[in-house]
Amino acid sequence: GGAIAVEFLTDAGTKIGELSARTNALNQFVRTRGPASRQIDQAFGLLLINIANAGDSSKTNLQASLVRGRRIFSKLVLAEKLVVQGEARQGFAPTVLHVGSTLAYTNRAGGGITTIKASDEYEDTNIEETLAGNYSYERTGLNTGTLILSQFGGGVSTVKLTFRNATTGSFTFRFEQGADRERGAGRFTFTGALPPG
Repeated sequence: GGAIAVEFLTDAGTKIGELSARTNALNQFVRTRGPASRQIDQAFGLLLINIANAGDSSKTNLQASLVRGRRIFSKLVLAEKLVVQGEARQGFAPTVLHVGSTLAYTNRAGGGITTIKASDEYEDTNIEETLAGNYSYERTGLNTGTLILSQFGGGVSTVKLTFRNATTGSFTFRFEQGADRERGAGRFTFTGALPPG
């Protein structure tokens, strides 16, 4: 019985480590991330009780250890299901825009291409001109993100992106420069660059 118990504790500890890493790799907008994390934390708490009691023969109650073992196992099975669901539904919006990523867009005014040139700089080429400036991007949901383009010496565009899949979607924008304000909407094609290295 003792060798089996030690093997179970070791296997459970390994599984908890593996599921924790997979859960942490899910983006923050995945609905199953929190519930999976709670199941793992509860399994870990039960495992610690079994480990603490395993070394003390006065506290070793085989029946209680087996019940905790079953609970650990069922919590890990549920956590695994939640993690697998989360991995299958990570959403389409990128978490980061890497250098070289492009957004080719079309709207009523025509269209253009916005290219990420550096970790905080962009270039926008459209039918009229080429603009450049600083940008910031924040993922706001599974399939949404906000891109803020601040032109060098010019206005600011706030672009709300909605991804239909990994490469296409729609957007709305608001441009402001002094008293000049403009709003619009359109469609985009996204080409994500790989992270450096």
